[in-house]
Amino acid sequence: MRQIWLFVLLSVCLFGASKDNNSSGDKLDVTIKKDTILKYQGMIEAKPVLNVDEELILRGQYKTAPDGKVEINFNQAEYQDKTYNLSAPFEKSARLKDPSNATLKRNSKIIVEGGSKEELLAILNKTKLEKEEKGKEKESNAGTGQAATASGGSNGSNGSNGYTSVNPYGSYSDSTSKDSTNSSKVSCPSAFVQDGIATVYVIEDNQCTPYQSNNIYEKYNTATCKNRIDYANNTIELGVELYTTIDTGKEARVSTCTWKEAIPLYSEVGYCDATPDYDNGVALIQEQYYYYLDGEKKTIGSCRPSGKKIELKHDTNSCTKDRHDFINGITYDQTQYFYSYNNTRHNVGECVDNPDILPYMHYEDDTTCDWQELEGRVFYKTRLAYKDMNNHVRYATECETITSGGLELIEEFAGYIYMDESRQALRKINKYFIVPNTTRKIYTDKDVQTSSSYPYEEEDCGWDHNDTMRVSYQKSRWYFFDTDENVRVDFQNECKTKTQISYVITDTKATTTTLETLTNKTVTFDGTGYKIYGVEAYLSNTPNYSRVVSLDCSARTIPSHFVPGSYSWENSCPFQMYTETGTKQFFSDDTIKVSAQNYMGERWHSTNYNLIKQDGSCYTFISLDPPNNTYCGTIYRVQAINQSPHANNQTIDIVQTESKHKYIRGDGSTYEDPESWQTETRYIAK
Repeated sequence: MRQIWLFVLLSVCLFGASKDNNSSGDKLDVTIKKDTILKYQGMIEAKPVLNVDEELILRGQYKTAPDGKVEINFNQAEYQDKTYNLSAPFEKSARLKDPSNATLKRNSKIIVEGGSKEELLAILNKTKLEKEEKGKEKESNAGTGQAATASGGSNGSNGSNGYTSVNPYGSYSDSTSKDSTNSSKVSCPSAFVQDGIATVYVIEDNQCTPYQSNNIYEKYNTATCKNRIDYANNTIELGVELYTTIDTGKEARVSTCTWKEAIPLYSEVGYCDATPDYDNGVALIQEQYYYYLDGEKKTIGSCRPSGKKIELKHDTNSCTKDRHDFINGITYDQTQYFYSYNNTRHNVGECVDNPDILPYMHYEDDTTCDWQELEGRVFYKTRLAYKDMNNHVRYATECETITSGGLELIEEFAGYIYMDESRQALRKINKYFIVPNTTRKIYTDKDVQTSSSYPYEEEDCGWDHNDTMRVSYQKSRWYFFDTDENVRVDFQNECKTKTQISYVITDTKATTTTLETLTNKTVTFDGTGYKIYGVEAYLSNTPNYSRVVSLDCSARTIPSHFVPGSYSWENSCPFQMYTETGTKQFFSDDTIKVSAQNYMGERWHSTNYNLIKQDGSCYTFISLDPPNNTYCGTIYRVQAINQSPHANNQTIDIVQTESKHKYIRGDGSTYEDPESWQTETRYIAK
């Protein structure tokens, strides 16, 4: 009996606590597929009631908060072993009396809202169309050819326009108000376009009635044909379908989805507000993505983080009003935070408490208030005042009547003053007294702001996730509780974004492949890393010095008396060349030009020489200038040296690693991006 009572209670809560922010979507009856214990969070399945005999399943999640509030979100549909992500989820919220022991029973029905019935029917019709097209293809292969001809051509396209025909009505439609017992047996031909005329079939009186129209137009980014956005390459492919409007006034789709050639995607700060990081004193800049269609600028979604950070400043002179805390009897000086971007000042939010100035204390003051006498009775007024940082007297309230003289002042509720900046509501009252021996009221004050204030309370609305931009949005709304009237006041029905959190990479799947193995390579450290000679690359690790082959790199010197010709030394040895102007070190595979200083009397002049690799076994100096017979000798020498970290005889694997990322959303759920493959190539010395 306890479990049955919990189910009845849950049903009442679910049917009576719909989300107001989803009122723009469709309402839908669903049947729960299996017993679901609503404790903590988990998966949930239900079958939508669409008056069609098809096993379409809605899948989603539920989450139960400690206070008993449960959120149900159906964001996927499964049909014939295929899973579809819904563009807008069907949702439900409720508050449970006993969340620790509540069960949603199998075959129980609830009402969800926010999603699109048309999108569910489009899934059914799409699958039915695929079956019809396969059937037509089989008939065409068997030699009939009639089905293909009727739809505009044997290749399945509609005339010469290149769009594929569809069945926008068929047997799957949202005809919940009609008896579909007989009409469900009627299957109409697919809509098609031929010679600029669209033909659409509609079931009327259990028959397929054709309607034709030449009013054919394109629609972009529909629920069944979304744009393809590539933020990495800043391009977008526009999804487009053909539609027509027939005589009945109904709009019908007459083609399947196609995508136009990718066009450039742009971004700008525009009207995007930066996200303030008060703790670190910076503003996080956001950008709006957009593209141009037929010369018209089209924006995409909401603003995205750009990764740019700007210094955050604040200006107390920009705020004209202070914030009054009547509960604690103090007033806070206000300041406006802002940042400068492209030589333009941008304010961040509204005025907030100034962190650099201590709050001002309240006191009662009557110097600016008038007193009033009514038939010999005195009504005294006072107000709350405070002194600011310049010791100027300022006022937190208007003058308020204080009872005096024996006549009773009666208060009546007159509404609220909403202080969104300080997140509190202030109570207003009217004051009056009744003329003795009459019922006539004389008001002494109206719409008086009192010291009664009610702090705003924030109510969580759950999370929205944008997997494309990898950003989670936490939403909430505000209310307050009037402790004088003992009522809850819901003044903000629409949920708004409270926090924006970027996805965090939590796991990476990687596969590694060896592409090639290089042998007998020479490497040396050039200040940046270990460079591989003969390859424009560096080692990803350090050389294997145990493989180094010892070379005869003892110093050898070219004779000081220069004779035009060639001088060689052993290959693979690093060497130094000494000249009158300095020393430079070289390694194998280097090709350089050097200057040799020639002595002639008391004058010096230069002759250029080129160091080249001759036959793979030695290096050669060759003069680039014609010999000059007037000099008597050249003073220079070339010397081979041993120097670490020069390493030869290295075996190097070229390794390629491919990885895919898994992310954590703002609410802790996970998302695996199917298109996040990354490739890294490394050179590993074995």
